[in-house]
Amino acid sequence: MKPRLLATLLSTSLSAVLLQIPHLAWSQTPVHNPTLTVIGYHEIINTKSALIPEYAVSTTQFQQHIDWLKKNGFHFINVDQLIQAHQGKYSLPTKPVLLTVDDGYASFYQNAYPILKANKIPVVLAVVGSWLEPKKEKNIDFSGEQIQRKEMLSWAELREMQDSGLVEIASHSYNLHRGILGNPQGNLEPAAVTRLYDPKSASY
Repeated sequence: MKPRLLATLLSTSLSAVLLQIPHLAWSQTPVHNPTLTVIGYHEIINTKSALIPEYAVSTTQFQQHIDWLKKNGFHFINVDQLIQAHQGKYSLPTKPVLLTVDDGYASFYQNAYPILKANKIPVVLAVVGSWLEPKKEKNIDFSGEQIQRKEMLSWAELREMQDSGLVEIASHSYNLHRGILGNPQGNLEPAAVTRLYDPKSASY
């Protein structure tokens, strides 16, 4: 399966990734065999202090994406519906779309959740387990940098959103976003995508 960008939707930002999966074999009837669109976000924030600016969209851009999807006949689904469809127990609507958000930044609760709640849109929120453990006055290892724990969602916010029935909490690894030594120059890189460099043996 090859990801492809839906240029019209992402004209304001390239930080939301769309994955189109054609011809899902969940039904013998073609009309119930739609293409599933999965849109992945990281940070929805209104300031210039985004943790990863190239992955961030503004609240206005996020609202525009939602409005565009609704106007163009997309139907938002949740993970349970996707699983049931895979099991043949549910027929997906036409043009189904699943929203996902990675990492678990506090800005999600502040900026994205109100929009999703107002529109009754489900979302999968994938959090990094180790970032949730420290108390709010402590720091966390953010790919080798130290940032404040309060930049991440609180347990109370996670409970509130899960209890709404709209936000499904998923795992985005437990501790694979910490920084590890990635090269002889001493750069710290995310553990999930980096080969660990051992200075003693000068090897990876």
